[in-house]
Amino acid sequence: MSQPVSHSSQSHSRLIRFLTDLAVVDFETTQRDFAERLGLLLNFADSILLADALKMQEPTLSECQAEDENVRAMFLRARANLVATIVSGCAPGATQARIRWPSVSLTDESIPFDPFLRFYVAQQRDMDLGVRNLRSAVREAMTGVSASLQQLVTLDIALEDALWEHSRRFLAVVPRFLQRRFDWLQQQHQQRVMENIALGNSGLVIQHDVWLRPFSQDVQGLLLAELELRLQPVLGLVEAMHNEEIRTT
Repeated sequence: MSQPVSHSSQSHSRLIRFLTDLAVVDFETTQRDFAERLGLLLNFADSILLADALKMQEPTLSECQAEDENVRAMFLRARANLVATIVSGCAPGATQARIRWPSVSLTDESIPFDPFLRFYVAQQRDMDLGVRNLRSAVREAMTGVSASLQQLVTLDIALEDALWEHSRRFLAVVPRFLQRRFDWLQQQHQQRVMENIALGNSGLVIQHDVWLRPFSQDVQGLLLAELELRLQPVLGLVEAMHNEEIRTT
């Protein structure tokens, strides 16, 4: 039996909740607007599950079952690969990672955010390419299985074309929130260093890894949340395929 594929039914995406959890000071109005618009624009996985509503001709049972298994396996495999890239990349010192965590001098008085911005953007590009390729492959597998699924494929192509540029611009704002977290963690560390120096204890002076390791966990969580959001339209297609198979049994 294939592994089940599930998605959240909560009103806000995991990405929005994660950004909220990372906020270390009050969000400004424009930032709240960003979160709401991002959720409204991209959180349409539920609305794409149209198979039950599309009353078209029936596919053959054997063909639909076979394609359903293939599509679900394809989705799970691609998602696992994307998750592995994120997890390995966010492990400081992991030399085998395809997109490596930035190597910085832990002895510098302060560490710039730029290397981490480039790392995050590289992960975003990798996710975007992987998800778009997966989405195209899933649509190709659905083509010709049934008239209802073909109609859904046509709709999804139109949605992707219409929303891709908007979603790209919105997701490009995410690293700004990450920089806010980076700056706050570094400032907190520097404050603790100064307090220890005042007390005659210099043990924390150059221990940037004290705050960089938690930051790497924040980055990993944020990337995984963004991946979940990017995969929602593909998951909608996969679930529609599965619903079609159930409907014909």
